[in-house]
Amino acid sequence: MKNSKILESIISEEFNKLLQEVEYQDSDIIDPTSIGLINEYIKLNKELFNNELPKVSMRWSNRKGNLGHVKAFFNRLTNEAKIEYLAISSFHAMPYKVFKDTLAHEMIHIKLLTYGGHNRTDPHDYKFFKEANRINGMGLGYNITKSSEEQLGISDTVTNNKILIGMIFNIDGKNFLSVTTPNVFRTEGELVFNLFKKFVNNGKYRKVEITVVESKNVQMLKYKIGRTFRRGFSYGPLPDELLNQLLQDRVLVKTEYQLGGESGISESENLDDAGNWEEIIII
Repeated sequence: MKNSKILESIISEEFNKLLQEVEYQDSDIIDPTSIGLINEYIKLNKELFNNELPKVSMRWSNRKGNLGHVKAFFNRLTNEAKIEYLAISSFHAMPYKVFKDTLAHEMIHIKLLTYGGHNRTDPHDYKFFKEANRINGMGLGYNITKSSEEQLGISDTVTNNKILIGMIFNIDGKNFLSVTTPNVFRTEGELVFNLFKKFVNNGKYRKVEITVVESKNVQMLKYKIGRTFRRGFSYGPLPDELLNQLLQDRVLVKTEYQLGGESGISESENLDDAGNWEEIIII
């Protein structure tokens, strides 16, 4: 009787999952909690691969560098491949159309791994594109490429509980952002200030303003998080909307370097009585 109740509970749980799945249109942003990866794999296996692909383990990943990936192991002696799983990133706000293209892309890798056509040194060789072109030419709306060129936002399911440091650079009127951790900024931040001061003094830039903020803004996760500045650092364009959001967070440092002018640094951390100040707008 006890085993019967457990089985009934499992069946009920699986049935409820099926009921929760949403029928998506191509432009709809997918929700990882309401789309079944296995069911989508089964549909594409039938639609695109004549049910020739094996069952594989499916999972969501939190990678932001790619939309999907396949993990497999190779036997060095036999060159046999064993597929561990196929993963789709839940980090990105992904339209269903992009999701299907991504899943089909990874399923091509599954096919080549399964039937011995995978090229370990160039996984996107002519055999990959032969399959991609076959699917793209089926008239079903697929557009499988080597890598997606879609500019995607961050999924609503992504959260950020860690404090990050955003270094906002206004370089000759254009805004950029570099993201790092509080520890890296505390120990190596001076390297960045000195670098941009040198750039201005050498005439590479006419004016650089640097504003450093402390924030948990989830949009910062789209940027590469610098783990050290000693081997260089990366920064990307900063949209106005995100700039305005970050400037509402805690500002740690403001500095300005101008060709032929004076440089000044202010640190809001010195305002220990900041809670006693009232903001006023003067027009």
